[in-house]
Amino acid sequence: RGVVTATGERSAAGRAAALVRDASPRSRQQELLFSIVRYMMYVGVAASVAVGAYALACGRDLMDVASLVVTFLMGAVPVALPAVLAIVQAAGAMALSREGVLVTRLDSVEDAASIDVFCLDKTGTITQNRLEVTEVVPLGGHGEKDVVAAAALASDASGAQPIDAACLRRAGGASTLAPGWRQVSYLPFDPERKRTEAVVEGPGGTRALLVKGAPRTVAELAGADGGELAAAVARLSERGLRAVAVAAGDGGEGGGSLELLGLLGLSDPPRADAAELVGRMRDLGIRPLMLTGDDVAIAREVASEVGIGRRVRRAGELRELPAAEQLALVEDSDGFAEVLPADKHLIVRLLQDAGHSVGMTGDGVNDAPALAQAELGCAVEGATDVARAAASAVLTREGLGGVVDALTESRRSYQRMLTWVINKVTKVIEVVALFSAGYALTGEMPVTLLGMSLLVFANDFATMSIATDNVEATDSPNSWNLRSIVAAAGVLGALFAAEDLLVGWLGGAALGLAPEAVQTLVMYALVVNSQVRILTVRERGRAWASAPSAGMLVVAAAVTAGFTALVLLGWAVPAVPPAAVGLTLAVCCVGGLALDAAKVALFRRFHVA
Repeated sequence: RGVVTATGERSAAGRAAALVRDASPRSRQQELLFSIVRYMMYVGVAASVAVGAYALACGRDLMDVASLVVTFLMGAVPVALPAVLAIVQAAGAMALSREGVLVTRLDSVEDAASIDVFCLDKTGTITQNRLEVTEVVPLGGHGEKDVVAAAALASDASGAQPIDAACLRRAGGASTLAPGWRQVSYLPFDPERKRTEAVVEGPGGTRALLVKGAPRTVAELAGADGGELAAAVARLSERGLRAVAVAAGDGGEGGGSLELLGLLGLSDPPRADAAELVGRMRDLGIRPLMLTGDDVAIAREVASEVGIGRRVRRAGELRELPAAEQLALVEDSDGFAEVLPADKHLIVRLLQDAGHSVGMTGDGVNDAPALAQAELGCAVEGATDVARAAASAVLTREGLGGVVDALTESRRSYQRMLTWVINKVTKVIEVVALFSAGYALTGEMPVTLLGMSLLVFANDFATMSIATDNVEATDSPNSWNLRSIVAAAGVLGALFAAEDLLVGWLGGAALGLAPEAVQTLVMYALVVNSQVRILTVRERGRAWASAPSAGMLVVAAAVTAGFTALVLLGWAVPAVPPAAVGLTLAVCCVGGLALDAAKVALFRRFHVA
């Protein structure tokens, strides 16, 4: 028989499940990437409309204008975007799997690059999640041996609960310190009762009731002096120890008066690498914030020991405040203690609404809502199935090492996507400026529709190779500054377009090529410049500051060699003489060095990093 007090979302577990269901993590970087693509499309459409209207005014027929518009749009449509995104994310996920981090939501590989606040669950993440009885405080004239023996006899012999297991380990077994005594009945810990109870029987059939639980609860049952007990609990808490009270009484289960025997000081010591990894997190420009359900004194001690800080407050202080004051309190704290699942979710949402990107670690059901809401939710090693399902990454090794690896790899993925964005914007501006200026000057498109199709094919291979590039992670969180990126890449694209126009002019004026051959030469210049552009913009400093990946070099060499053969032999396009090919290669190489210097100046001017 039982009494139902709440069902579904009205129950504690139901509320936690509802928070997981309603969590809505945002993929900021993906939103920004698609915004860039959309605006580049606007540029392409606007230019094609303007040039198309000019062509109609000059008496060109509709088929010519349609071909012109399609050529413009082919230069602006990001055909390779889905492939590049998938490859970059998959490459990052594979790299993390080798470090013991299994990614369950690919978007998180990118999103973690901008994380500037990381919420760390204490138990199982910062600490070892292995309680040990490190101190025994006898009270009322009793001995340490009596307290430990009573605590062990008041525990589940299977050691299924962490506190029971710690008591049994300290006693060396339930009967080691109390020979002849056996457990008759056992009532496990209950959150409302806040204690365990056991009836034990000794030699001659003597029975006793043993109670182990929260100090205040046990003291009230035993009628003990609250002042003396509170002082002892405070001393343990100041040292980061969790206090458990032990009492004994006569008369069997539920009967007789209880006498307080003493306190057990339990500790869940920090992992050996916790302080070092918290320091590494700070070096990455990330503020750690500890969240735990433990007592505030214990939480403050642990947070201080691992380098997070001592400004740890009770979550209850947060619940009754207005939203603005809640955020101010979170911003001014190093952690919160005595938190509920809703509190963790609330703290993550408050930080996100204030513009922060947030990471979260956890291992239990109560962590699941916050894990699902965070940009990077990491279920630590040994986490429950619910926590794993809610998280975007699962750590298969103990400690925070996997978290730091995930943040570093995410920043590498960001650098690869930043290279793609810069390359994309530069290419669109280059093509739009080249086609607009070329048509205005000659009345013909600088590149045919077939040539543009071949160029898109070549560019796709080159841009996909970005996913394999060698990059270094930054020392601070990354953020997308769209105006700066577009401004720098736009100027760079216009300079590349000027170089392409120079190649076309040299082909016609200096080498006397026919208009069809000049179109082939300009297409070839665009192909070569695409390789030069990618190898240039992949590095924020000078192009030779770091070596590109072998895959990127192979793709660049293969595309250049293939198109060199194509234009020399006249496959599918009008052929051009070797002198024109050599001139184009020379202009692109010399121009590439000059444009690399311009790139460095532009990136420095617009703070692109």
